[in-house]
Amino acid sequence: MTTHLHSPTIEQVGAMSDGKKGPTKTELTEDQLRYFREVLTGKRKDVVTDIGIHENRIQDLRDSNERSDAGGRHMADAGSFARELFNLGQERARLEKTLTEEIDPAIRRIDLGIYGVCTKTRTQIPFERLKAAPTTAVCKEAVDITTPPIKG
Repeated sequence: MTTHLHSPTIEQVGAMSDGKKGPTKTELTEDQLRYFREVLTGKRKDVVTDIGIHENRIQDLRDSNERSDAGGRHMADAGSFARELFNLGQERARLEKTLTEEIDPAIRRIDLGIYGVCTKTRTQIPFERLKAAPTTAVCKEAVDITTPPIKG
């Protein structure tokens, strides 16, 4: 399995959106940061494993399709193959997006010393929120501000 991933850009890491220079440093302890690094690294390993499984399933499906092409097949089988290949590709893309847009940027924020600092308000994200959603880059107040009200 070869997954080509790039280091996240500062935008992906969660640059402070207000244009102020220099992010606020995290107030999390070294033990807390180590805990979150372990959680995020574990999630990263799981996602990379899942990507590999999807790559193998896609290759197996293609190999099976090539074998059945040699013996002829029904049009419905071709449609099923295309649908399954599409679904596997979509799931693989979703996993890669999770990796590159959520997990890797969170790990990078730990490296930069800004993990746990809201990228919108520059306030500390509560520890319990980080435990519940370790990839989050924003506090609940920032989510409430940016979420449009539901029209009824």
